Order: sequence, then C-alpha cells, then structure tokens
Amino acid sequence: MTAARHGDFDPAATWAAGVITPAEGRGFVADLGFELVHGEQPDRPGGANLIVALRETPSDHHFDPETATYWAAEHGRGMRRDLDRSFTLPDPGVAWGTIVLRDRFGLVNTFLTFGGVVRIGDVDRATRIAVFGSPAPIERWGGHSQESGTRVDEAGAFFGRVRAAVGADVALEARVVVAPPLALYAALICDVRGRIEAHPALGDARPGLVAWSREENAHLVASAPGALAEGRELLAALRLGTAD
Repeated sequence: MTAARHGDFDPAATWAAGVITPAEGRGFVADLGFELVHGEQPDRPGGANLIVALRETPSDHHFDPETATYWAAEHGRGMRRDLDRSFTLPDPGVAWGTIVLRDRFGLVNTFLTFGGVVRIGDVDRATRIAVFGSPAPIERWGGHSQESGTRVDEAGAFFGRVRAAVGADVALEARVVVAPPLALYAALICDVRGRIEAHPALGDARPGLVAWSREENAHLVASAPGALAEGRELLAALRLGTAD
C-alpha cells in the first residue's frame, strides 16, 4: 500500500485519536470493497485495521461486500453479528474469531482476529464504512480475492484448540471471550513456544516458525509484558500446554 494509491491517506501517518476512523478509512477503499491495513504489523500507527466498504450500488471494480459477519461478547458468550448497511451497532466490541465478508453472489473473503473494536460510519447516503481495529494482528484467511496470511494457519489451529478446550465450560468461555486481544495473541505465542520446546522437530517442519515466535515473544516482553503475563495465565486455564 502506498500513499499515492490512496491520495492523502498515508498509512505511516498517526491517525486522529490514534485510530483510523470511518471517514479516514474511506480513502483506503475508494476503488475497493475492503483493505487490510497493517494486518500483520499492529504496532504500526493506528494498529491493525480491516476497512470495509458497504455500498448501496456495487462498484464492480473489486470484491463488493454486502455483509461483514463477526463475533461479539454478549453475557459471557460469543454471539454472531451480521453487519450491513442497516445494522445498528449495540456496542463496538469485537470478540476473537472470524470476520467474513460476503458479497451478493455468496462469495466470501475471511479474516481471523484476536478481538478489538469496530467503528462504523455512513460517509455518504450510499456508503457505509466499517473499520475493524485491533492492537493484535488481523490475519487474511483466504477467499475469493486474497491469499492467506503468513501465519494464519497457526492462529486458525490455535482458535480450534481454544474452542475444543472451552467446550461446555461457561465460565471459561466467558473468560476467553472478553480476554484483551493482545493477551489472547500472547497466549498463542506462548503456546507455539511451548510446543517447539517440547517437540523441536516442529520448528524444522514449519519454516520460519522458530524465528517468528521468538521475535514476537521478545516484542511482547519489551512492549506488552502485562499482556504476556495474562496470556500465560489464560493458556494455563485452557490447559493447552506449557508456556515458556
């Protein structure tokens, strides 16, 4: 992504209030249905943001989403929400899981999020912009018009193991569904580091896994030690393995 592509919308800028607002997000999707900004680099200005344009009339220039389906916490449970141009946002919270963009033909593009917030704004009479923001990565998980992200398989496998560990434990589900995004991401990194220590061959089988997990762990130690500690505690509660 370049500043020239999006006019005045420089992805290296520090956004108003430290986030990308729907009005600012409009510039990223002037000719697109969606754009992922800093998805794997949430430490950049504004964090990781998935910007979605919901238009009354499809542009036919790109993938044209009509709905964005995501998960939110309600009364300690994960509940699905379908955001479209008529959706009234009950609260801005986004829980961990998938974000699925679906167009009028039923085609989809899918993302994984560790949670965050969604901001919506009707920037004109025919266009609603939704911005899913997070301090943790938002990963591409394939679909009609995108390839999968570099480490999305690790996140997807981890989420599957979390769902299995939660099972019918209502209290544990409530704890996980409201966990801060960086704490849940830290739990993933601790889980990967623990599995590599227990099974060194895992690192050999997955190119770059050792270096990536070490780098992310070091980054959390330096910039978010509280989230790292909470992630270790969460991993222990889930009984998924031993964090380093």
